[in-house]
Amino acid sequence: MIDLNDVVRVVADWDGPNGAYSQLVWHYLVTAGNNEDPADVLDDIVTNFEAAWANIASVVSDAWASGSISLLQRDTSLHQWDGVAQTTSANLDGGSASDGIPPGAAALVKIFTQSARRQARKYVMGILEGSVTNGLLLASPMVALGLFVADLVDDVTSGTETLVMGTYNTIPTSVLYESFSENDDRAAVEAVIAYPRRRRPGTGV
Repeated sequence: MIDLNDVVRVVADWDGPNGAYSQLVWHYLVTAGNNEDPADVLDDIVTNFEAAWANIASVVSDAWASGSISLLQRDTSLHQWDGVAQTTSANLDGGSASDGIPPGAAALVKIFTQSARRQARKYVMGILEGSVTNGLLLASPMVALGLFVADLVDDVTSGTETLVMGTYNTIPTSVLYESFSENDDRAAVEAVIAYPRRRRPGTGV
């Protein structure tokens, strides 16, 4: 069961053109409530994410198809993530027949937290070629991405529980190891198209 003060990780997968693959990963802290079924919690998280995705579906190529969405629960005794639920959604595919930018490139949104210098970076694949000029996003897709991230950071209610989005540190050598920092309702959309390569495991998620 998902309980008060639990940290959960959501992993959403997409399959793209020519064997390309993408993930979005984000985290929640349970700040109220207790003892909710993981499958029900994941369903409510997906409902919230579908509402956020609806803002950008029209600027994402339909060459990207949603796959599995997984919920993992942090076990701080064993210092590991345990898979507790999985589902799919028919409402998270790209919505445009136009071509997207190359799979190695993505739009970048940043979610700021209550802790200095801690932020979540989310890379959105499949942005339409026509939404980008000279490596910069046009105004309309930037607005859409702003609405996407504004909805994404909304608290999720699942039964008795409230889940708050933020960042979770999984770097064993960090003084912040296994600490959670809640979002502070601030976010930004980068105008410059980004490349979502991670420099080391556990960062950028």
